[in-house]
Amino acid sequence: MNFCTNCGHQMANDEVFCTECGTKVEADGTPTATATAAPPATAPAEPPTYIPPPRPKPAPQPLPTKIIAIAGGAVAVVVIIVAAVLLLGSSPLVGEWEETTSASWRQRITFNSNGTGIMFSLNVDTLATQSETPLVWRTSNDFPGLLQLEFTDEDDNETYNWWLEYELSVNAVGIEMLELTNVGWGGSDTFRRVD
Repeated sequence: MNFCTNCGHQMANDEVFCTECGTKVEADGTPTATATAAPPATAPAEPPTYIPPPRPKPAPQPLPTKIIAIAGGAVAVVVIIVAAVLLLGSSPLVGEWEETTSASWRQRITFNSNGTGIMFSLNVDTLATQSETPLVWRTSNDFPGLLQLEFTDEDDNETYNWWLEYELSVNAVGIEMLELTNVGWGGSDTFRRVD
């Protein structure tokens, strides 16, 4: 029995080539001079895969001028609205006022902090109301003590714009009083705070 001198595989005596590695072997077990092991088969080389270099991150772009202008305008509007609400909200007129008269029907005026309000007549005996008239009001920054009322009368469907002088006071029992005098025709009414 012979052994392959190349790989050591056991060979039958009549085998000329090693069945394991393919080397030609002489009868005495020595490899022949010309016999060499066939090089192992290699797979064909694959072409290298192209990997593109990483792209640089784009530089941040500045916001377009139009967007900045719109955002700035929106901020300005919010600031103006907040300032208006604060100025009107701090007015001592905000609240509900009732005319001081001995008559059963009394005028009531409500001044809301947003510059709106309502005027109506109230029957103090029955608590019935009539002639509810929405109004818009503002005080004058240029002339302290001046109040503007704008409303539309339901009866004649006419819009009125009154300028009134107002004076706030506190009576002997601690109730806030409001004196309204029409600048145009001089008539005046006194109201007391009821809220």
